[in-house]
Amino acid sequence: MSCSGIIRRALELRKSFNDGRRPDARAVNEVADASLEAMGRFNCIELSMLATASSAVFQDHDVLWSTWAAAARRKSDSFSAENLAYFATSIATAGKHDVTFLIDLSDAVLRNIPELTPHHLASMAWVFAKIGREDARLFDALAAAALPVIRDFSPQGLSSFVWAYARFGKDCSEVFDAARVASVERIAEFNGLDLATTVLAFAKMGRNDPQLFDAAAKAAVARIRELKPKELAEIVWAFAKAGRNDPALFDAVAEAAVSQTMGEFLPKGLSQISWAYATVGRNDPKLFDALSTAAMVRIDEFARRGLSNMVWAHATIGRNDPKLFDVISAASLTRVRDFNVQNISNMAGAFAKARRNNDLLFDALAVVALQKIHAFLPQGLSTLVWAYATIRKHEPNLFDAVAVASLARIGKFNCQSLANTAWAFDEADLASTIMGEKLFNAIVEKALAEEWTGLDATCGPQSSDTIEARCAELVLNWIPGATRNRYHQMGRELDIVLQAADGTLVNIEIDELYHRTPRQRKIDYRRDMLLRRLGVQVVRFDAFDEFGREREDLAGALHSLLCAEGLLAPFPLS
Repeated sequence: MSCSGIIRRALELRKSFNDGRRPDARAVNEVADASLEAMGRFNCIELSMLATASSAVFQDHDVLWSTWAAAARRKSDSFSAENLAYFATSIATAGKHDVTFLIDLSDAVLRNIPELTPHHLASMAWVFAKIGREDARLFDALAAAALPVIRDFSPQGLSSFVWAYARFGKDCSEVFDAARVASVERIAEFNGLDLATTVLAFAKMGRNDPQLFDAAAKAAVARIRELKPKELAEIVWAFAKAGRNDPALFDAVAEAAVSQTMGEFLPKGLSQISWAYATVGRNDPKLFDALSTAAMVRIDEFARRGLSNMVWAHATIGRNDPKLFDVISAASLTRVRDFNVQNISNMAGAFAKARRNNDLLFDALAVVALQKIHAFLPQGLSTLVWAYATIRKHEPNLFDAVAVASLARIGKFNCQSLANTAWAFDEADLASTIMGEKLFNAIVEKALAEEWTGLDATCGPQSSDTIEARCAELVLNWIPGATRNRYHQMGRELDIVLQAADGTLVNIEIDELYHRTPRQRKIDYRRDMLLRRLGVQVVRFDAFDEFGREREDLAGALHSLLCAEGLLAPFPLS
């Protein structure tokens, strides 16, 4: 068979494949065998055409691809920029490459940089990103060549180019700045895939460019009915990742998603939409009902990350759907051994936030977490123990392991993670251990060093029909400047707060009856010890008499306590 005949047959097979018809296996093997026999006769143009025609048809013929790559290496000096781009794209699309070929390919691209058109520049960046080859020298050269002609890139080229740089986290500011300007100018020409790819790239790089995102939102809303399920999911995911809650866009996507057949969404898309809406705090009942129903049907197809993101999203917006949580729990149990640390902490945190204590799931998560404990970041460690403490799941070995891991990276904890960890160890009500005590001391030292010893700016909920509220009203009348339900920087809610004459922060806790239980007394003791070590004076007032009834002398008893603590000068009560 001649070289041209082989290429013609390969193109016919490709057309059959693209039309949805399965090519005849015998015909595929015949063309593959003929290609191998004629490999030495193909010139560069023919190699490029054959690879382009064969990227899908010969997916399983590894020997053929390696032989093509070897032939291309031998003739790399003879490839034109165009043929090089087409051949490399085919190799990347098929996922067939080796290190030696990639090195030769990089050298060939660098030699041909001046000849590469905007289309070829975008293609080569996409190729190396697609096959996971981070070549700093090549990407720097491609960026330098692209900047002067960035406005000549097609919408697909712009989106592919920024995606390639985002794939490796290469924050090439000049590239993204130039691409932003060019994209905004031509946003009306972008199709759904171009829009999704572009905003995804900018979001992954943490670039919240208002002009770009505003333009992309308007373009997406304008053609919302044209967007495919995958594009809808990726666009809202990107906006949420960038911290942008565009009401018109999110409303339009919710309506479009519900009106479409949810069965058209892949599991990844279902979890992306759920995560995006929960992240920006949008609880759309119709949308989440549809997402939940669709997810339960395909739950066995979800990836680990999809499972944890799906349940995290529902817990975050306060949707405690028993059926969904049950099927996610069952699906997670079959693959929990493969969970990474992010999956583990997200899953545990979500179930705890929804107050769903699934013993089998939490037991399995604890086993896997212990095996991977040193891979957890501080936030994951704090979420993990917070979850187990919240549902009162006693896991002494897990807490001791978290203490060891936390001590090793205590310097990396932020205020919130440190506060959650301290709260969890208090609330878990476990027997004191050497590692637990060491962690407690380390938490205090870290908080003092960072000066996390004052009040948070926010206030907690203030009810008006409780005994705490009545006591607070009395204190606020007696002591001007006192406030109630304030949060300490270390996460503790303080009932009534004031400053003593010497500037010391004072926390007056109004204890209800449950504070008399042995378990709560131990929790209160540990809580108060931490606050006192951080310089807060803690005063507790039991508002009930020995029979468990509200004290008849409530005002007098509270007044006397404050006087005894030196917080009030004695004066007669009316």
